[in-house]
Amino acid sequence: MVRVQQELRRNHQLELAYSTLTRWVREAELRAPPRRAGSHNFGPGEETQHDTSPHRVTLGERVLTAQCAALMLAYSRRLFIRYYPCFTRFEAKSFLADAFAFMDGACPR
Repeated sequence: MVRVQQELRRNHQLELAYSTLTRWVREAELRAPPRRAGSHNFGPGEETQHDTSPHRVTLGERVLTAQCAALMLAYSRRLFIRYYPCFTRFEAKSFLADAFAFMDGACPR
């Protein structure tokens, strides 16, 4: 789709977002859907999942980028979320300690 985007820009002076092109291809079913790699089946208390991602947050008049850290129990979907101005090893240790205290323990995986 990147190459299609470049050709549309160069030959037809069309400025289209990459997400628009990929959505059109999906809707027209021009590509086969991706094959599923496998399945994950976890029992209660077997696994937690952790993720961090930047979010745009509005505080009064200011728009800031804050790091969202989340920990979720895979089976129950119980969720713990915190926002940080940055996410270093120190914040990671603090976040995990608070998350495991909130969850009343840690999973083996």
